[in-house]
Amino acid sequence: MAPPAIGRTCGNCPAGYEGDGTTCTDVDECADGNNGGCDAATVCVNVPGAVECGPCPDWALGRALQVHPRLTQG
Repeated sequence: MAPPAIGRTCGNCPAGYEGDGTTCTDVDECADGNNGGCDAATVCVNVPGAVECGPCPDWALGRALQVHPRLTQG
């Protein structure tokens, strides 16, 4: 980010950045030890000011939608 013009004051860095308001650098959310909040089966991708989670692998698609029949005693 470019510094502000002379005579202006700086605010906080925007979300996803850290610094003193004059100089802001991107935060690498993927380096947080928690895969950037992405599912462990996906790839965390750091993008400027944010994080993106890669797609679920083919083997994981639909695993939350599995339906198991309820067993009843007759």
